[in-house]
Amino acid sequence: MKGLLLWGSALMACLQFGRAGEVDDYINYQFLDLTKAELAGGNNKAAAAIKTWADREAKSKEFYTVTNKSDFGNGITKNHFASFPPYFWPSCDKPMAEAVKSCSFKRQDGKRNEKLTNLSDSPNQVNGICKDVTQLAVAAYLYEEKAYADRAFDLLDKFFINEATRMLPNLDYGQMEPGQGGGKGRPYGLIQTRCFVSMVSAIPLLRNVTTEHKDTYKQVQAWFSEFSNWFTTSEIGKKEIAG
Repeated sequence: MKGLLLWGSALMACLQFGRAGEVDDYINYQFLDLTKAELAGGNNKAAAAIKTWADREAKSKEFYTVTNKSDFGNGITKNHFASFPPYFWPSCDKPMAEAVKSCSFKRQDGKRNEKLTNLSDSPNQVNGICKDVTQLAVAAYLYEEKAYADRAFDLLDKFFINEATRMLPNLDYGQMEPGQGGGKGRPYGLIQTRCFVSMVSAIPLLRNVTTEHKDTYKQVQAWFSEFSNWFTTSEIGKKEIAG
């Protein structure tokens, strides 16, 4: 529980997105500048490998979204982040997508139910955008390549802004207990978005390369402000803060 509270505090500390040039726990600009100098001298093969990946990623048309999941009912829309705990099993033999809406479930410690967790890909989508945006931001900063920044902003737009594909700024259905009478999220779901902290720390790097995406930048910032407000005012968030 303490770790999740620290996660929330770290996220809120990063919300201003306006600290380019400073050193924090996630992005060390002094180290990046040293790496950039080494690249100019051809002395950093590890960082050069990022460019190979970023060149390929900049041309990709794929994007991340939480909208690709089953219909769980209980007011859960396609834009909600949704996930299930891995150790719950149904008392019926219905297909899992039906069981989560009509059957009772019981926890069985140590026995993972992959069919249940695979009903929603939300956690994987969150991890994916965090990884790609962070790496694109670092590559854009190191190589001053606008195409990398453009791709990062496109991913951010699809995940946080576009009405059809965006994630709503809450975790009301994270790690929800399945089955009849379930469907409510739990504080444990918060840990599944912990990578947001490192991604938010990396986003200011993009502004060193291009200023063409000011609206997207502000809207993503507004999204995280709403998310932070949810964290501190929702029943789930307050339970976590209270420990």
